[in-house]
Amino acid sequence: MPYLIDCFTGRLLRVLHADRRAAGALEYALLVSFIAVAVIVGVTKFGTSLSNFFSAVGTDIAGWST
Repeated sequence: MPYLIDCFTGRLLRVLHADRRAAGALEYALLVSFIAVAVIVGVTKFGTSLSNFFSAVGTDIAGWST
């Protein structure tokens, strides 16, 4: 099994090295994925405080109409 993985990764690396566009696309895909992970972690970490903030703003705005 390790031989198959080595063959596959070796072939993949040769293809990516031969085609510069594929390497560029891979770099952009990694960059986008890292940004997405950072956004997800940030929103998850601060989600409760953001929810409380927007609930308070909504309550204040609702109070303006009365």
